[in-house]
Amino acid sequence: GVTLRMEISLPEGLSLDELSLASVFFNLIDNALHECQALAAQDNGAQAAAAPPLEIGVRSHIQAAQLFVEVSNPCRPDAIARRDAARRDADVARLHGLGTSIVDEIARTHGGVTEHERQGTRFVARVNPEPMEFKIHQADPSTTYR
Repeated sequence: GVTLRMEISLPEGLSLDELSLASVFFNLIDNALHECQALAAQDNGAQAAAAPPLEIGVRSHIQAAQLFVEVSNPCRPDAIARRDAARRDADVARLHGLGTSIVDEIARTHGGVTEHERQGTRFVARVNPEPMEFKIHQADPSTTYR
């Protein structure tokens, strides 16, 4: 199974519409679940003991009057390359992989920013969907979800 750890804080009066906010969470969590399913399918028998735990971390917080959303999940070594291939290849994209593109577009539409990276065996997506002024989010790479 997959463990989902959530730490959500949303301010009242957020000007980002509910559909856009739900789309950010849904697409990132959906991508994370698909990656966990792929990892579970490839890890069997003796390999399962060495496999990273299937845990998705979902966090949102307010910092300097801005909303930040972060989703992290275990991933295969080629996670970034597969995401980029899905963006270029319509056949691959029909199967899965456009979630980060949708989140990027939502952030851009609202003047926000996104960041996607692989940290060891984890894929991390960070979104500031609606920044105020010109502030850049520097995430703490040691963040854990326990």
